[in-house]
Amino acid sequence: MLVVFFHAALISRDSFGRSVCNDLLFCGHVGVDIFFVISGFILTYVHFRDFDQPRTIPSYLYKRVCRIYPALVIMTLFVLATYGLGYKPSSEGKLAPYEVLSSFLLLPQRGFPLVGVAWTLKYEILFYAVFALFLLRSWLGMIVLLLWQGACLVVELQQWPLPFPWDFYLSPLSIEFLLGVIVALATFALQKTPRAGYAIGAALLGLLGVALLFGEDVARALRGVAAENSGKPMPTLQWLVAIGATLIVLSVNAAEISGWLRVNRLALLLGDASYSIYLVHYAVIAFLGKTLRKLPIAWSQGQTVLAMIAMAAVATCAGVAFHRLVDKPIQRFLRRFAPKSDSPA
Repeated sequence: MLVVFFHAALISRDSFGRSVCNDLLFCGHVGVDIFFVISGFILTYVHFRDFDQPRTIPSYLYKRVCRIYPALVIMTLFVLATYGLGYKPSSEGKLAPYEVLSSFLLLPQRGFPLVGVAWTLKYEILFYAVFALFLLRSWLGMIVLLLWQGACLVVELQQWPLPFPWDFYLSPLSIEFLLGVIVALATFALQKTPRAGYAIGAALLGLLGVALLFGEDVARALRGVAAENSGKPMPTLQWLVAIGATLIVLSVNAAEISGWLRVNRLALLLGDASYSIYLVHYAVIAFLGKTLRKLPIAWSQGQTVLAMIAMAAVATCAGVAFHRLVDKPIQRFLRRFAPKSDSPA
């Protein structure tokens, strides 16, 4: 939802010429960092028992491919259809053969894929491939993961400019997957220890995580320093953001273990539909922004805020509908052909 509101705020500013709370919601871009940490956590938590079990690799790969690609292919075809109807691509060369192929297969590419938000999924696929080594031999997976993450760390600390595609393979964003793995291992440790004080510890970790994750963006917004342009969100200290995302995920796990956190039905629904919401939301918000901009309205600050909230709400509902009517039935169908395994998707 952070990313949804980030894009809603971004498109509202571009469409209506007014920022929302000095671009405060631009801090929503850190939702990507939380997403990467959660991915590392979930894969490790779910597949920990599959380590050193090569027979589980076909099932693991099948589930990962089925989870990512069907919805992505549908949305990519939808975007291609809009271009066929006369909409112009955001950049020249976006419809070049390799760019289109990369958008479907999530291969590295210099610019954004046809479904713009799918750039993060390219890192997901890379991590999925490395993680499969843990199922083959856990020691091999750990060596490759540490070497990869160590190389990313060195490149980031030295600020080495890398040519394509090495700037993708060695991006510092990939380190957040390792942080998610660490969160999973810490969660296993928490489950084996007495739970007294977990609620207080979770609250403290959560507060510290929020401060690190959003602190700089909030401070800039309060000082009235807006983003430089609509293509780049306000800069953040990437390391503080990564640590903040890690602490938030760990605090939520601790709170759930302690029994302090209860997940309601709405949260479960949004969680189940999160991937569909992520894929669908930007196209919906962009379409609404272009449509509302044509109205003969001199947009005030209050009207801009209401429009932004409405666009985010409609985009979220569209994502939930896509999940229930399209993605979920496809997942149900594909599960019939899944190789046998004890691990959930």
